[in-house]
Amino acid sequence: MKRVFKVLAVLAVIAAIGAAAVLIWIDRLAKTAIEVGTTYALGVPTTLSNIKIGLVSGQLALEGLSIANPETFSEVGFLRLDHGEVAVSLRSLAQDTVRLPLLSLTGLHISLEHNGKKGNYDVILENLQQDEPHETPDESPPPSGWGKKYVIDEVVIRDIVVRSQTRFGSSNLSQITFVVPEIRLSGLGSDTSNGVVLSQLTGIILQ
Repeated sequence: MKRVFKVLAVLAVIAAIGAAAVLIWIDRLAKTAIEVGTTYALGVPTTLSNIKIGLVSGQLALEGLSIANPETFSEVGFLRLDHGEVAVSLRSLAQDTVRLPLLSLTGLHISLEHNGKKGNYDVILENLQQDEPHETPDESPPPSGWGKKYVIDEVVIRDIVVRSQTRFGSSNLSQITFVVPEIRLSGLGSDTSNGVVLSQLTGIILQ
């Protein structure tokens, strides 16, 4: 009888290790998918520090999302997000249209630059509207989920810091910084028949 208990205990440990490994690999795969997919859509390098997925709860949390500037602009970067949370309707994941009850973004730092001819935000929004794919960090195609369509019931963006600078000529530089406590959007993608693709959704939120 003791041997049976020992075998069961060993099996339980193996199962626990296996479950932990699955969770770790899912997080890593999701991290890569976000980095590759966002780089693909925006046309600029994107990195993510950490992501955690709740398979049962349908909650996704991410930290340290950084979006670089297009070429010819400063190395400061275009956007940095401290923390984000997404609630997902698990039933909709297997469907063509994914429903997100809530998207919450906290600590959004945006650097807007204009070199006298064009702004960094103009370049990124133009990249979003292009049909041709952009280069990704590992030269791989975007993840399959990138082509899905999405509907977000509510978007809450808090603690927004925007730094704007415009250059006039070779030396004159105008800078301004302003803070937006909160922005709320609702029903993103709901005005279409079956939602919007992720690149369109990103463009709507950026604008």
